[in-house]
Amino acid sequence: MKKLLTISAAIFVLGSASYAQDASTVVAKVGDTEITLGHVAALIQRLPEQYDAVPSEDLFTGVLDQFIQQEMLRADSDLSDEELQIFLQNEQRTAHAENALDRIAAMAITNEKVLAAYDARVEGIEPIPQYRASHILLETEEAANEVLALAQKEDADFAALAREHSTGPSGPNGGDLDWFGKGAMVPEFDAAVQDMEVGEVRGLVQTQFGFHIIKLDDARDYVPSLDELRAEIEENLRTSAIEARIGQLENDADVQRMDVDFNLDAIRDPALFGK
Repeated sequence: MKKLLTISAAIFVLGSASYAQDASTVVAKVGDTEITLGHVAALIQRLPEQYDAVPSEDLFTGVLDQFIQQEMLRADSDLSDEELQIFLQNEQRTAHAENALDRIAAMAITNEKVLAAYDARVEGIEPIPQYRASHILLETEEAANEVLALAQKEDADFAALAREHSTGPSGPNGGDLDWFGKGAMVPEFDAAVQDMEVGEVRGLVQTQFGFHIIKLDDARDYVPSLDELRAEIEENLRTSAIEARIGQLENDADVQRMDVDFNLDAIRDPALFGK
């Protein structure tokens, strides 16, 4: 719902008291029209998060340039007073709704609630066996046997051998395949890994890709961590809180929907505003 409440932030009044004394500072004039620091700051503070990385000087200049261009274009606008008032009413309604949504979400997402939701989420979850393995892939059995002999030596550097000999895409990374679960690999590889001890080197394992020399680096019983689930949990808390509050407001509100007895295509017709 929040995405539907897109805000034209230029109409906002700064809400932070720390900016109040400077919000009226004039930063540009187009004719007799003043553009203030408040206008610029109000829009910037409503920009998406990716703009946080933009230096303040560049952001200020870009937004101010936009306001100046908009003010110059205003003279070319044929927006009627009626349209303008309706537009502003819509934007003010949206601004209040967005503010309410932010407040509801902030109250819903606390450390205590996130932890409680995480505990409830993982309670009763059966840990999933996972494996971390490295491999060296060779095209021919002869070449694979030669490298296997090197890999099984007591002082063998498996990662270095993988970087030197493996034809697979993980070779430059020392053959590391990161963590994976049952069924993630082709059947022959999957069966071999599940039968290995941590630290064991095994070969040759033939698959459709060639001949593998496998080292099992580690194994674990995996349960998703709080960090892995945090974004999902917070989104669920946010959505549930917003839906609950809207449901409560709908129950309490005195809403009347009038009977529509006109052609609804009028909502697409500029003539509605006398154009």
